Amino acid sequence: MVYLPIPLMRVQSQIGMSKVTLSVQPLYLGETFQVQFVQPVKTSVTLNAVTFELICQEQVTYTGTFKSKNGQVSKSTKTKTVFSEKKALAVSGTIDPREKIRGELEFTIPEDAMHTLGDSGTGIAWKLNVLTDIANWPNHGGQIDVLVAPRSVRARPEA
Repeated sequence: MVYLPIPLMRVQSQIGMSKVTLSVQPLYLGETFQVQFVQPVKTSVTLNAVTFELICQEQVTYTGTFKSKNGQVSKSTKTKTVFSEKKALAVSGTIDPREKIRGELEFTIPEDAMHTLGDSGTGIAWKLNVLTDIANWPNHGGQIDVLVAPRSVRARPEA
């Protein structure tokens, strides 16, 4: 049996599941892409904002010296945000059940950034955070992994 926190249950009773679509994947350094957002509502709500944040994070795991007490090698993981850009949909106000919260934004992966890179404990990760702020209800959101490929890999033909 799954239990949802009361605030989350209340939010889900007011709105439906959101759908976020990226125009292309993988993305390449310097490439611009569109983000489409659609979210139904079940009852009238007052929308304050829908915000998106494109984030690039670097994660590094450091291995320390041998620990004789427990026989384990000490590890420390550090995560640093190296790029962040926040944008909001140009929609707010009262949304009726006949309508949907919808909008489109555009982001550009910086030309001088690093592509997605993964390894055990070390890597570069791109993510798109989404946050919906509805008046008198707890904020809710999610996170989408964004794949950014190296320049040398061009799986799509140029337009």
